[in-house]
Amino acid sequence: MVVSNRPTGNVNDIRLIQAWRPAGSQTTLWAQDMASGRPLQLVQWGDKLYLPVTEGLRLGIGVYNGSSGWVAYPTYIEAKNLIDNAPSQPDDCASNEMSEAQPGTSIMMDALMSRDGQTGRPLIIVQHGLGMGIGEATFHTDAYRGQIRVYRRTRTDPIQPPVNPFPGFDGDPAFRHPLRDTLTEGDPVARKGGWESFGSGPETYDVPRGPGRHVFHGPPEVRADRQVGIGAGAEERRESHETGIQYSRNSQLVAALCVESRTDLVEVLRAARHEHIQWYWTPESPRWFATWTPSTMPGVSPQVPVAQPGPHNPSGWNRTGWHY
Repeated sequence: MVVSNRPTGNVNDIRLIQAWRPAGSQTTLWAQDMASGRPLQLVQWGDKLYLPVTEGLRLGIGVYNGSSGWVAYPTYIEAKNLIDNAPSQPDDCASNEMSEAQPGTSIMMDALMSRDGQTGRPLIIVQHGLGMGIGEATFHTDAYRGQIRVYRRTRTDPIQPPVNPFPGFDGDPAFRHPLRDTLTEGDPVARKGGWESFGSGPETYDVPRGPGRHVFHGPPEVRADRQVGIGAGAEERRESHETGIQYSRNSQLVAALCVESRTDLVEVLRAARHEHIQWYWTPESPRWFATWTPSTMPGVSPQVPVAQPGPHNPSGWNRTGWHY
């Protein structure tokens, strides 16, 4: 079974990316498997961002504030605010109804948080159709299945220093609200993040399956063989503290993620000729996000071999030895 879930724009533009930064923004966003601490690859397809996952994965969404002022990140999981009973409109959220980050710090959002910020339920990928999805259980519809929306709001009074948010606070860059950055010095490191382009999918492409192969025409589809949603695990003890900082009503979308099973995204990735997919990647340092930048976009028509220049006939024809 195949469900039509195509993006708009260039539907043949399919690429794996390690993180996301909107044009002109100083916020970097990524996804993470909280059980292993390893960042997950994202899929950029046209104008949509997909997050390939498996059932049971414990999910975290990380953001890094690279600006010079405090930033708040209203976040919605399947249309429900990450903070319990908080407003459904990002501009309506108070400081204790959003995750906040100091300049140059990161936060990890991996749980539905209680109103007082002292307990939370971890985000876990669940099978769709069992009534376990956050959106389905909250709004009694699957219209929001797998959707994640992260917004950003800037501080109203960036010059005024914040009031001491809790006893013992001394400007430690590890301060977070409501969740602390989980990357530590002990995490594995490897290489720097960046765009991972593997070209545009052709209009006609082959997908091996079983003893033969199937030929598809036109852009690929997101399948619906193993749909997943975002659920919540058992309640855990969490700690967060209110800052009381005021933020402008200037919400801007950082990213809209479509969470889908890896099985249902296989045709999309194969259409881009990416047969052997590495779902995880390893950052080069615990604070890789502080220096991460997308690499340059791929060149024009990369599938066309580079021709070497040669003698040119002023008449407009390349000189080949023929006479006209």
